[in-house]
Amino acid sequence: MYGVRVVLAISDLPLQRTVREMLSKSGCLIVAAVEDGRSALQATLNCQPDLLLLNNKLPGMGCFEVANIVTESRNSAIALISDSWEEDLLEQAKRSGVLGFVVKPLTEASLLPALDIALTSFQRIQKLEKEVDHLKRHIETRKVVEKAKGILMRKRGLNEDEAFRWIQQQSMNKHASMKAIAQAIIITEK
Repeated sequence: MYGVRVVLAISDLPLQRTVREMLSKSGCLIVAAVEDGRSALQATLNCQPDLLLLNNKLPGMGCFEVANIVTESRNSAIALISDSWEEDLLEQAKRSGVLGFVVKPLTEASLLPALDIALTSFQRIQKLEKEVDHLKRHIETRKVVEKAKGILMRKRGLNEDEAFRWIQQQSMNKHASMKAIAQAIIITEK
């Protein structure tokens, strides 16, 4: 876990010191250590850590409210330290985007693997979100190009392959994307 940037949001100061020591020893960089939910949110949004580690009893803004907001911002993996394991607590954690869950008493053997899994899961989610965005853009481009091909086929009497090659050739000649050429064709049709 060397070089992982962490915000600690643990209201129990002796526990916070223990966790800080464990993480520092494993090579993590503690970029902020706070004791309440509002400060946890502010530190996470300002510091952009790789991981936000919360305990389940934060004063002020609760840990799940913080987790929901951080999950929506998609900037950090989230793990939770809990005093106990209860089904409803675990369900709340899942719904709010928590990717790692550790029950006290903490040991390096219980904490570090849970955090590593949370980080790995978060990285996988980010990768999948990028792939989905790329595919959405690709599909949108295909739709626009298909519409422009239809216009060219109607107006110029081209077949589908010829219309595609015409758009492709214009794209290369004008150093513009095929989507931009297709959009121009559609606009001129209106």
